[in-house]
Amino acid sequence: MEKRNVIWTARARYQLESIYKFIAKDSMIQADKVFDKIKISIENIPANTERHPPDRFKRNNKDNKYRAFEIYRYRISYRVTKNTIYIVRIRSTDQNP
Repeated sequence: MEKRNVIWTARARYQLESIYKFIAKDSMIQADKVFDKIKISIENIPANTERHPPDRFKRNNKDNKYRAFEIYRYRISYRVTKNTIYIVRIRSTDQNP
C-alpha cells in the first residue's frame, strides 16, 4: 500500500498555532511538549489510517472517512481519502462540539 500524503488545512494550522501561543504564555516547555506530541501523532496517521475511531461528532460520516483522536485536552479531526489525509481541525475538548 502506498503511503498517503498528509495535508493540513489552513484552519487546522491556525488552530495549532493558536494553541501553541496560548500555552506558551504560561510555559514554553509545555507548549513545545504539546506541539511535538500533536505533530508526531499526526505524522503516524498514514501508517494506519484506521488507528483512531470514526469522528462521533461529525454529521454524515456513515462512510467513516472522518476520524478523530485526543491528545492532552485537544481533539484532532482528520479526513481520509484514497491518496490523502487532511488534518481538518484541532480544538480544545473544553469547547462544545
